[in-house]
Amino acid sequence: MLNSCNKTTGKETELCLVEINPHLNQLKMKISKLIPSVLVLSSVLFFTSCQSSAENVSEKEENVEEAKEELEKAEYQLRLDIDNFNKDKNIEIINNQKEILDLKTQVISGDINKKEYAEQVADLEMKNDQLNEKMAAYSGEGQENWNNFKREFNADMEILKQALNDMATKNKKK
Repeated sequence: MLNSCNKTTGKETELCLVEINPHLNQLKMKISKLIPSVLVLSSVLFFTSCQSSAENVSEKEENVEEAKEELEKAEYQLRLDIDNFNKDKNIEIINNQKEILDLKTQVISGDINKKEYAEQVADLEMKNDQLNEKMAAYSGEGQENWNNFKREFNADMEILKQALNDMATKNKKK
């Protein structure tokens, strides 16, 4: 067919142009149909990606708000736990002070040295005061620090209570 188009007779040139033109016309029609499809597809993709970005931003904002609310709840719960612990331990410290006062006022008889006894009572009173100051000074520095503080404070309080009980028991035996 290409060879027949190379001949330069009048009728053959017309025939060659006619044969090429239908191919060009078909190609133009395909392209003209393809362009709107590509435009529609690219528009859909563009708007979908914009919508996804907007949804992602909205979702992330919601996540931040939820995280803030959870943090506020955790901080409130921590503060509540500290306050309740403080109240309970203040009652124990007051009870310790009463026991110390009882120990100070007891009349000692027998083999116990009054000076040694007074020093032991003063030492217990000092430890009780230190616990009271430690509790008052705690400012709440996060859950992990709070848990460590509680564990240490409770251990110190138990040691003091045991020492008070031991001292009271010694006095009752005498």
